[in-house]
Amino acid sequence: MKNGKNLTRTQKLVLLSRDLNPTEWLISKKMPDMWLLVHRRTNRTFELWLDRTPTSVDSENIATRLHNRGKLTTEIHAHLSEV
Repeated sequence: MKNGKNLTRTQKLVLLSRDLNPTEWLISKKMPDMWLLVHRRTNRTFELWLDRTPTSVDSENIATRLHNRGKLTTEIHAHLSEV
C-alpha cells in the first residue's frame, strides 16, 4: 500500500461535509470518483466515493463543526487530566 499523504484544504472540507474528522485521515489514492483514505493511527482503509456533480460547501456549517470539535477535544483533555 502507498504511504498516505496529508490532505489539502479542499479535501479537508470534503471530509468534514461527510462527517469525517480530517485530522485522523491521510489520502492514499486519489481517483476521479473515489479516494482511498488511511486512518493515521489504525491504518484502516476507507473508500470515499465522490459525487460527479459539484456541490457548494456551506462554510458556516463547516466552521460550526470545527468549533464544536475543538470544544469536544478540550473537554476530553480536561477530563483526562482530572483522572
